[in-house]
Amino acid sequence: MLEDLFDRPVAFHRIFVKVTGSVNAALMLSQAIYWSKRTKKEAERWFYKSQAEWEEETGLTRYEQEHARKLLRSSGVWDEQLKGVPATLWYHIDLDRLQDRLLEYHQPVCGKTPNWIAGNQQTSLGQSPAHLSLSETTTENTAENTQDERTRYGLSTFEKFWEAYPKKLDREETKIRWLTLSALDQTAAVEALPPWIKSKEWADPQFIPAPVTFIRKRRWESKPTQPKPKQENLYDKARRMEREGGF
Repeated sequence: MLEDLFDRPVAFHRIFVKVTGSVNAALMLSQAIYWSKRTKKEAERWFYKSQAEWEEETGLTRYEQEHARKLLRSSGVWDEQLKGVPATLWYHIDLDRLQDRLLEYHQPVCGKTPNWIAGNQQTSLGQSPAHLSLSETTTENTAENTQDERTRYGLSTFEKFWEAYPKKLDREETKIRWLTLSALDQTAAVEALPPWIKSKEWADPQFIPAPVTFIRKRRWESKPTQPKPKQENLYDKARRMEREGGF
């Protein structure tokens, strides 16, 4: 009987915690990877799963699932879509985007794809991590130092962005989305805020987007609408000519 209880283990990829910022989100992402690889249409990789099925497989409650999904959507690797009548919720994992995110935290050995994607061992010829060469270890340490620098810079620019942004909503979700941006995008987003804050479009607080929306839609790449110059009517033109001509 005890063996029957252990017949359905759930894979858990620890590194997903760094991508999502949450153990529960990492657990859902690990399980989603499992199911996306088993979809019939490999090119699409959309799969359906109910809230009850998620709970049965992962043990996560409805509230825990909703919070984890919110973080996953913010991470940029997780898509959801309602399909059919009655509508059911389908899921899709952007594996290319996920791989890019993972490579920010991990330098693959000898340029190989991480084993969670490739489905094979990371090291070659049966070697264990203990047999890695000094140069490989140095490369990994350098990658970790680089990532630490990137994270510190991202957190620093986020604080500047958050302090300046006029609408304070969902700080943690915004931070997760912010840390998916490149350093150049983070800098550009901070520098783009002053014109938006002074713009007529943001004069009414209800029209200011949530900060996570500003980031997700890359609003720093656009500029506020410039007010059109006021057209001079004939009366004003005549008065101006009188003043300029000394009439």
